Amino acid sequence: MPERRKKWLCVQKIDPDVYADAIHQIHTSSNTRQGKSLTGTYLKPLLIYPKNEVNTYFGLFKGEELVAYLWLVEAGN
Repeated sequence: MPERRKKWLCVQKIDPDVYADAIHQIHTSSNTRQGKSLTGTYLKPLLIYPKNEVNTYFGLFKGEELVAYLWLVEAGN
């Protein structure tokens, strides 16, 4: 993992299984997203994230803390 400074933000590829607890905390940090109530499916933590050539994960870190993430799914050509 790259060295991070306390107040700086850093984006890097992540293994979502390593950060599953932090991702779950992000999911449950609010009861609504985009003005809609969250569903039970979104609030349940995934036990294993799909990892293959079409799924890529990036994390936004503030210091050592994961504060946001992106799950990118490649579709089509």
